[in-house]
Amino acid sequence: MNSLRYLFAASVTALAVVAGVVVDATPAAAANLLGNPGFESGVLAPWTCSLGSVVTTPVHTGTKALQGAASASDTAQCTQTVAVLPNTAYSLTGWVRGSYVYLGITGGASTWTPSAANYTQLTVNFTTAANQTSVQVYTHGWYGQGTYFADDISLDGPGGASPPGAPGTRHPERGLDHEHVGSAVLGRVERDRDRLPRLRRHHRPGRHDRDERHDHRPGHLLDSHVRRGGVQRQR
Repeated sequence: MNSLRYLFAASVTALAVVAGVVVDATPAAAANLLGNPGFESGVLAPWTCSLGSVVTTPVHTGTKALQGAASASDTAQCTQTVAVLPNTAYSLTGWVRGSYVYLGITGGASTWTPSAANYTQLTVNFTTAANQTSVQVYTHGWYGQGTYFADDISLDGPGGASPPGAPGTRHPERGLDHEHVGSAVLGRVERDRDRLPRLRRHHRPGRHDRDERHDHRPGHLLDSHVRRGGVQRQR
């Protein structure tokens, strides 16, 4: 009976964990989907840049900003790719300084300023396509227009689903892989349920005691030896 109670409690607990996993797996709205938006880490990553560097002045906020040294053959572009949801509205903003500085989405909407002696905000509003699950954000200057600066770049909107990992492993952004953990817990519940009938038979009250009485009843051992030929009865 105690075993049955234990399995029932474990199954209920497991189902509660699965319910929590399902709720946690729902994508939540994010204030900014971009990593290192103000370059405050002191390095460019996770941005990928050509002719880009992190500087301490001039900045819009904080203590760091991006500097892009556009040349006659290179716009000093910096990009970052993030997961998004299909058919969803997003807003991309950034503060830039310099001549002919661009902000936009690769293959999509963009904007620019011809000249900004001080930090100026650029904004790009867009909606993802029906099957779109990621976007690449970029900022860059223009050929031969000299150095530009960018700071506090933000992509506002709900985050998309990250690629699943191995069962029970931790993803850098998501944490535990909930889908696989939930499947594993449900599998355990199913196995415990299937064991219940066997446990009832194995723990039937009194069977063990009856077997012991049977094995030690008077004359039982002697009769067993006689049947095996170990002892001959006297005639």
